[in-house]
Amino acid sequence: MTIKRFFILLCTSCISFMYIMGMPHDDVQYSSRKIKQLVENLPDMNLPRKDSLIIIPQLLKEKAITFKFDGTGKIVHVGVSLFSQETKHIVGSLFCDFIERFFLELCEQPDAASIKSKLTEFDVKLRFNNSEFGSGSFQSVRIVLGDMDMPAGFVLNLQDKYGQGIWSYRGNTLELFFPLYRELIEGTDKKESDEQLYIQMSDIKHFQDCDEETITQGGLKPYQNNIFVKKGERFQVQAMSSDIYYQKIGNEFTPLFEENHPAFSLNNLFLTCSNGGYVKLKITHRQYGHFTPEVTVPLLSFLEIFHDDFITFAHTAVLNDGSLETFVVFNHKILNYMHMMRVKTSREELFSSEPVLKVDFYSNIPQHYLKTLLQ
Repeated sequence: MTIKRFFILLCTSCISFMYIMGMPHDDVQYSSRKIKQLVENLPDMNLPRKDSLIIIPQLLKEKAITFKFDGTGKIVHVGVSLFSQETKHIVGSLFCDFIERFFLELCEQPDAASIKSKLTEFDVKLRFNNSEFGSGSFQSVRIVLGDMDMPAGFVLNLQDKYGQGIWSYRGNTLELFFPLYRELIEGTDKKESDEQLYIQMSDIKHFQDCDEETITQGGLKPYQNNIFVKKGERFQVQAMSSDIYYQKIGNEFTPLFEENHPAFSLNNLFLTCSNGGYVKLKITHRQYGHFTPEVTVPLLSFLEIFHDDFITFAHTAVLNDGSLETFVVFNHKILNYMHMMRVKTSREELFSSEPVLKVDFYSNIPQHYLKTLLQ
């Protein structure tokens, strides 16, 4: 045994006393059914009351199990500890947590046949030194994880609909191939994800700051008169785009928001921030199971939720009665899902001093449902 490995074992063993200092399962709350299932499938033990690394010898002798809690005391993550917090910050906690959680689920399986079944169920492939699990000498996930040096070299590749995690150590290579769909990576079903998003919307604070992109004429195409367009991407249907319309005022280009152009103005509200500071959304959140709670939030605060991980697309039409209808899609940059909202308003409300726009919000939708929702 190397000095490095001995030191890791010594440190993690020192906190195993939490077996007898923790709390029973009946007193624990969980952020999702998946987390609850993984914790309840652990060997009999009292659970920690705060973020912890614990060696569970019946499961893994040389790798700790990590427990993470939120501010309310719920367990929000459990898995085989394979990444430092620094690595999670660089690679992304979403994927690191999924990998740790998935390896724990594999280690909890009673035999190789059950592991193979679990890999098939989730369309995941696991290779060690180019051998698929169950072939050659690769017959035990626990042995391979226990032998892995920490920290090992790690690379995460995300391409199209699949991801690949690669660990390299002492001439060995462990590879995990997994599909990029929300339920697997986030570890929640639609009902849980809808509930979590509603809580997030209900808790957001007023967001007034606006960091609008500076635009020069070189990035714009003339549209008509004094209006220019910055061409964006299209999403599934031609009309759904991230095109932004600008007007030239003096020597500057600002996002168009003018009563003579209501459709472009309403569209721009969801793709820019400079005209949304006093706009509120009265949202009917159409959740799983026909549950429809309502919440009113500032527009900019709402958009900020999706700023980092989603691409926003919008399309606005003027209806026969003169009212305006906008469809807005927040498409996740990596995972195969989206959120969509439908906004209906009048010109008078849109250009009032403090508009309140009524919104139907559909969350955590598979991408291929878009055309059905637009019918």
